[in-house]
Amino acid sequence: MNDDDCFCWVASYGSNLSKDRLNCYIQGGKPHGSQVNHDGCKNKELPKKNLPVVFNDRIHFAGKSTFWKGGSVSFIELPEDRSKTNGVVVGNRTGRYWYMPKDGTLMNDPVLENISGLELIRYFVEHKEEIDEETNSIPDLYSKVESNEFSVVDNEDNNNDNNNSDDDKFALGRMYLMTQGQFKDLLIQENTPGCSLSTVTNDNNNEDDEKVEHFSTKKCEDIINQLDFDEIKEKVVYQFDESQWYGFIYYLGEFDGYPIFTITGVNDEDEIGLKPNIGYLRTISKGLIETYYFSSKDVIDYFQKFPSISSNYTKEELLLSLFPDNREIDDEQDDISNQSTRDENLFNIENEKLLNDYVWYSSYGSNMFYDRFNCYIKGGKPPNSLYFQRGCYDCSTELLSKPIIYNNTELYFAKKHKFWDASTCYLNINYLLDDSDDNNNHNVIVCDFNKLPSSHLGFNQLFNTIDNKTNNENDIVNSLDENHLNELRKHNNFCLGRMYLIKKTQFIDIVSQENLDVDVNISFEEIINNKHVQFLKPQNNPNNNNNNNNPVKIEDNDDEESIYSHICHMGDYKSIPIFTFSDFNTETTINKGKTSLNYLKMLMNGLKQCFKLSNVNIAKYLYIKRGVGSSLNLSFQEFYFQLF
Repeated sequence: MNDDDCFCWVASYGSNLSKDRLNCYIQGGKPHGSQVNHDGCKNKELPKKNLPVVFNDRIHFAGKSTFWKGGSVSFIELPEDRSKTNGVVVGNRTGRYWYMPKDGTLMNDPVLENISGLELIRYFVEHKEEIDEETNSIPDLYSKVESNEFSVVDNEDNNNDNNNSDDDKFALGRMYLMTQGQFKDLLIQENTPGCSLSTVTNDNNNEDDEKVEHFSTKKCEDIINQLDFDEIKEKVVYQFDESQWYGFIYYLGEFDGYPIFTITGVNDEDEIGLKPNIGYLRTISKGLIETYYFSSKDVIDYFQKFPSISSNYTKEELLLSLFPDNREIDDEQDDISNQSTRDENLFNIENEKLLNDYVWYSSYGSNMFYDRFNCYIKGGKPPNSLYFQRGCYDCSTELLSKPIIYNNTELYFAKKHKFWDASTCYLNINYLLDDSDDNNNHNVIVCDFNKLPSSHLGFNQLFNTIDNKTNNENDIVNSLDENHLNELRKHNNFCLGRMYLIKKTQFIDIVSQENLDVDVNISFEEIINNKHVQFLKPQNNPNNNNNNNNPVKIEDNDDEESIYSHICHMGDYKSIPIFTFSDFNTETTINKGKTSLNYLKMLMNGLKQCFKLSNVNIAKYLYIKRGVGSSLNLSFQEFYFQLF
């Protein structure tokens, strides 16, 4: 079978933890901080998947790499018995839950939600033998957490000479699903700095005492191209070229039906422990943050377990070199005060990449709250939600966000979403079925942070009906009787939201996550031309065979996996299209759901961030929505005091 028809997992533990760096091997390019420009693979399709993986082996740093300005690079240490693999532990996309080594099922213990970063991984690695295969959990895990047994390693007291104890024998990695042909091309490039895949290079006969990388010869390239992966699996550790730095392939087991391989080399004692280049460490730290959502402290604590790093860099030096702004990278908060400046700087110059690769994702629900939105980008569990989000495969931060008003449309609550075990909100998009309707009447109005849209009539009528009579919020709350609420409902023809400037691939990833990780195949051009497209069709819908261009109104749809089945084009801002997603619901699906205060608090936080609304205005805005006040069976006063 052709190498490009067979897939394998390639597990990395060094700079290829960073997806951008790995992609240079696939598609070509020069990694940030490196001195080498790579040609890429012959097949330049990006890996199908990537997952966290923990090696049951140590790594060390050795040699002097021409890739990384003469600094040492990492190598996984081979098992003592080279006919037996030590295996790996595979995580899910959040980097929190871990798959059982034997059968690949997911260890899904809720108590792990309370443990973060490196501490969790260390504990799990040390206690993985305790996992009960029937319950798929560690017995007495709750009592272990309560007794603070997760504080396993205290790096503060280390002398930075050697943290590689037997109790700390593990290495963090990331594995990518690619073709066997791509793996061979990657292996050639790993041993061929600055050399084309099709170019024959001279042997490196450097006789210097210091070991440098050996340039690949045509002979080495031929050996790699003729590798037999079945033979490698049988031998476990396979040396294909003793002259190469990464001349060993190490078989680590299988996951999801595909073999897992990594590459490494064997180093002399005098080559081990040399200083790595800070650019190399910066690339690894980027990968750790992408893969495990580490804080800067987690990254530095992990690095301190390696003598090559701890003996050459203090914690303070690492902090200043890797994180010069001394900010927690994986907990980046939305800097609202900078929005106007960023807006001007971003759009002052014509940016073709911006126009071609980015879209505005507009949210009207819990994703208005930045912390909740960030869980969709970088992974994590939103407060009070029942689910971890896997995060986007490209977890780069949004370029910009702006408050918005959806004009002449309604926000309502319907169905029951598994994330919240409660009904969630939808934008009324029924008007999109009317081709004669002027879509400009239903577009979005883009606002500025901290500046209320005083020119919007509905906004003023809803939020100023009562508030101008008194400054006391309790008085306002108590004065809102049913007559006042009915008056407010007359102005319920707009919706508040927030839009984020993100990559098209990230938008697709968010849509997938919102629909329990279904595959999403869409054409943005088609959505723009048709105003909206139904990309998901419930199996219980008799109209499944209809064309996507003519979505049907779904009657009484109980299929929770199609919670947000329509993607809509809401207009453009700065020549970049604005998209959102929703669904068509009937009175039945609206009335049968019951929302939750936990979900509403996410919306509350988003409304405060975007519009600086008072508590009573937020309560008014939410309470009068269909599917809120009636479903909770609370008076407005009860609703207000429970929400705040």
